[in-house]
Amino acid sequence: MPASQLQPQRWTAAAVCDAVTRTSLLAATILLPWSFGGVDAFSQYLMFVFLVVAEAAFVLRLLLAGSTAAIIPSAAIPAAAIVVCGFLQTLDLGQNAIATLSPQAAVLRSQLLDDGEPLPGGTENDEPRVHTLSLYAPATRKETALLLAGLAVLLLAAQVFAQPREVLWLASALAINGAAIAYLGIMQKLSWNGQIYWSVPTEGNTPFGPFVNRNGGGGYLVLCLTGTI
Repeated sequence: MPASQLQPQRWTAAAVCDAVTRTSLLAATILLPWSFGGVDAFSQYLMFVFLVVAEAAFVLRLLLAGSTAAIIPSAAIPAAAIVVCGFLQTLDLGQNAIATLSPQAAVLRSQLLDDGEPLPGGTENDEPRVHTLSLYAPATRKETALLLAGLAVLLLAAQVFAQPREVLWLASALAINGAAIAYLGIMQKLSWNGQIYWSVPTEGNTPFGPFVNRNGGGGYLVLCLTGTI
């Protein structure tokens, strides 16, 4: 087949890849808030699935249509700095370095744990305890991974929602979804029985709509408000 006939097919495939990327990002943005604000393990797993699909489609698009000039939003710079900061806090820098960089963390660590003793559930033959800026490195790694996922979504969205019509689709989806969540929150408040969706116990939390924490719900609705404006 002549090259002139191959080129339109490649661009059509690239357009499909862009559509898959947009759909995956929109699905994560719209659906996850309804799953208790995306705080449970299943919702976060689903978020990473959407992200992997979006990234795979975008990489395939680059392979089909060739690389284009990347759009780097200014908000990505501080977001990347926060991710790097989180990563550095999980590195084993040694006890002396920690005492120099963060004396208060070293003091608090010595108060909570006796160095040289095995961790709870461990034995004396286990590896020596690491010394990180984070007092609880596993939790810091988890939050850093979530921040990294957010940064990836930001960078992907900047590439595939670059045209005015695409931005209008994104803003409209946010506005409609935010209005639906606000309506649910109001109706749920008026007929409150102590349970989210009138069926899921909250265990002392202060929810709003599907969000376990009303602060998270307020933050998401602010994002939706920007789409409306």
